Amino acid sequence: MNEQEKCAKDILLKAGFSPKKIHYIPEGSNHDVFLITMEDGKEEILKLPSQRYTEDNGHTDTLFGGELSLKRESSLYHLARNAGVAAPEVFSWSPADPAYILMEKMPGKSYVSFLEDSNFSKKAFLDSLSALGADFAKIHQIRFDFFGDIQGEREVTPAGFTNFADRFGSIMEMRIDKAEKKGALVAKEAAGARQFFRQKFENLRPLLDRQVKPPTMVFTDMHADNFFVDEDGLPSGYFDLESAQAAPAELEFYGFRFFLFNYYDQATFAQAEAAFFTGYEAAGGPFAPKTKEDHQLIDLLAGCRLLELTESYWGYIDGLRDNWAVEIKSILLDYLQTGIVDYVSLADVFRPKTGQPKQPNA
Repeated sequence: MNEQEKCAKDILLKAGFSPKKIHYIPEGSNHDVFLITMEDGKEEILKLPSQRYTEDNGHTDTLFGGELSLKRESSLYHLARNAGVAAPEVFSWSPADPAYILMEKMPGKSYVSFLEDSNFSKKAFLDSLSALGADFAKIHQIRFDFFGDIQGEREVTPAGFTNFADRFGSIMEMRIDKAEKKGALVAKEAAGARQFFRQKFENLRPLLDRQVKPPTMVFTDMHADNFFVDEDGLPSGYFDLESAQAAPAELEFYGFRFFLFNYYDQATFAQAEAAFFTGYEAAGGPFAPKTKEDHQLIDLLAGCRLLELTESYWGYIDGLRDNWAVEIKSILLDYLQTGIVDYVSLADVFRPKTGQPKQPNA
C-alpha cells in the first residue's frame, strides 16, 4: 500500500468505514481517486480534492473560474439522477478535516474501452452517440434562473447573470489575462484575442439572453474518458460533473464537437453529429442547433476552450503533452483569423495520447 492509499485508508477509518482493499486510480486532474472494496465485497469510489497539475491557485475550476467543492459535486450528482440519467449515489462526504466524497462505482466501461472493444466500428460509434443524445435531452430539461456555476437545485453562483455574454465575456477576459501573463499569448496576440471575443459576444448578445437561450444544466467537458457505457454502448454512468454550468445548451454541444464527434475523420464527424441530434430530438431535446447563429455560438465556445487549453498547457512538460499548447494555439489563431474551428486537427493533437485511430472500421 503506497502513501496515497494509506492516507485514503486513514480517512475512511476516521469516517467509520472499514475498507478491505484500496487501489489508487491515476485519473482526474482535480481529485485523487481510489477504488475501494468494502468488507462485504462492494466496490465504491473515494475522491479526495487535489490541486490541478497545470494550476497554482488552489482547488478552483479552470474552465469557469469558480470554486470547486464536494458539496457542489454531491448536489450535481443528485440533480443528474433526478433528471433520469445514470449518475452515482453519494454515500458520504465531508467538506474538511479531511475533505472526501465516497460514492457509488458506476457500472460499465469507459467510452474509450467500448470503442476499442468494438474494433472501432463506425456503426457502434454512431449508435452510441444517438443514445448519448437521448440522455442529454433529459439533462437539458433542467432550468435555472441565471447563468453560472450550478451549486444545487435552482442555486447558481454568482447570481444575477441574465445574459450569457456577460457571464462568459468576463471568463474570457480572465483567460486572456492568464494566457498573456504565462506567455502563451504575446501582447499583440492577446490584444487581437480580446477584440475578437468581445466583438463575437457582443454580436451574439441578443441570442444569449435567458429568454432566448434559457440557462439549462450543462455537464461540459464530455470527453471519451469521463463517462461509462454498457456492452451495447448505452450510457451507464456520468461521474465527471464538477464543472457543470447553468448555460445555453451550446456550451454542451461544443464539447461534443471538441472531443467526440471528431474522434475519427471529417466525414465521420458529420455523421456523428447527425446521429447525436437524431437521438436528442427523438427524446424531446429542446435545443438542437437550427440557425447559422446557433452554429456560430457553438464554434465561439469551442474557440474559448482552445484558448483555455493553450494557456493551461503552456510550459507543461511531461514527455507526452509537451507540444499540445503550441499545436492547440495554432488551431486557435486559425480560428481567430477564419472563424472556423478545425475540430479534426484538434483530435489529431490528442491522438498520440489517446491512441484513437484516424479512421473507423465498417
